[in-house]
Amino acid sequence: MTYLFRQNSVCQDTIAAHFAACEPAFVLALREQTDIDLYSEKIIRLARCFEAWEQEKLIGLVAAYYNQDASTAYITNVSVLPMYQSQNVGSQLITLCIDALTLAGAKEIALDVAVDNTRAKQFYIKHAFIPQGINGLRLHMIRYGD
Repeated sequence: MTYLFRQNSVCQDTIAAHFAACEPAFVLALREQTDIDLYSEKIIRLARCFEAWEQEKLIGLVAAYYNQDASTAYITNVSVLPMYQSQNVGSQLITLCIDALTLAGAKEIALDVAVDNTRAKQFYIKHAFIPQGINGLRLHMIRYGD
């Protein structure tokens, strides 16, 4: 199947609906961690969004904040609808994100993942993220630039 990949075209309501549809796949329920509407609004306002679409349906999203002054970035969300997982959508999205952030000047790209989310940890390690330490239930990982 061929998907359309876009950047920064998604709206707040679509992000919130996407998060709701992805909820069963999250190890830590997103609704228990944050207010989805406020989080979606913050992503629209501050993050760079990398999106995968099947026709008009958002099937995958990677959102990252970039601090140009510090040459650092933080991936705040990686989510793919459950029925599209294991179809390389997440890998394509995170690669697009990494490439764009590196091109923009990011020397480090960080993220946090649930300590007990083995599948996600393996995914990030495959994409050159290195575990840095644990804070509560979250593992902090960094990918260093070339």
